[in-house]
Amino acid sequence: MLMKEHKVTKTCPNGTKYTLVFDGLYYWTREGNLPIKLQGRFSCQIEAYSAFRFYCSSLMPEVSQVTGAEDLEELTLKKDLTQWAEKQGIEIPNKVKQPAAIKKFLQEQVNA
Repeated sequence: MLMKEHKVTKTCPNGTKYTLVFDGLYYWTREGNLPIKLQGRFSCQIEAYSAFRFYCSSLMPEVSQVTGAEDLEELTLKKDLTQWAEKQGIEIPNKVKQPAAIKKFLQEQVNA
């Protein structure tokens, strides 16, 4: 959909809405801070939409490669710790969110 003087709103996978505005150049706006990847002005809509798609693709979660055989002490990333716990059949409580807290919880479960 090409536009000249009206606004187009798009939503990222995380639910945040961004508006593409034209005032001689195209630019993204939203309530609050704009991500660095969407800052600046674009000479055409295609560039603006490409930047938006690139930004949205960067929000996709990375997949852990943990198999469950790794040593718990070597794991530091939240995605790896939660994958390790899943492979071990350990459920992490919702209140435990930070990687260090997850690791401590898992150590307590393993050493219990």
